[in-house]
Amino acid sequence: MEPDQQQRFNEWLRTKWHHGACPVCQTNSYTAGSAIFQMFEFAGGGLRLGGGPIYPVIPVVCANCGYTVFINAIVAGALAAPPLPTAPEEQPKGAEEAAADQQRDE
Repeated sequence: MEPDQQQRFNEWLRTKWHHGACPVCQTNSYTAGSAIFQMFEFAGGGLRLGGGPIYPVIPVVCANCGYTVFINAIVAGALAAPPLPTAPEEQPKGAEEAAADQQRDE
C-alpha cells in the first residue's frame, strides 16, 4: 500500500474502528494490514477471468489468535473508486447493414 493510502486507512481506523474484544479469543489487540488485497466471486473452484465484481480489501488481524476482518479499501478511503463504465457509443451502420435492416423491417 502506498504511504498516502496507509495514512488514509489509519485515519479511517482511528475514527471508525470500535470493534472491541476479539470474538474468538476476547483480547483487544489488532494489527492493520499494510497491503490491499482483492477478493472476487467464487466460481466453483475455477478461476474466472474478466467477469464479476472485485472487492479491494485491507485485513485487520487479531494479534493474539489471527481472527481477521476485511475492510473495503474504497469505503475506508484508502483507494479511489474506479470510474463507472460508460455505454459504448453505437457505431454508424454501413450501407449493407442498413439495407439488411430495412429488408427485415418490410
